[in-house]
Amino acid sequence: MKTNGKKVIFIDTELQLINCICSKVTVEIYVGDELDYIGEILSYTDNALEVNGGRYLIGNCEIWACGNYLKVE
Repeated sequence: MKTNGKKVIFIDTELQLINCICSKVTVEIYVGDELDYIGEILSYTDNALEVNGGRYLIGNCEIWACGNYLKVE
């Protein structure tokens, strides 16, 4: 995970995932060492994340929230 000096939070719990979805936080999804997606998570199941344009198996990716993942608007 390359932060390039920005604040990021590794998302590894269900509560963090729910917060990202409800707050519409921008996340980065990595598959291996490659950045594969930047955007919002639309929904999730026990096995997969749904994003704009596709799905990721939860066990095959890393999710990083960019900035404050508990936005208040």
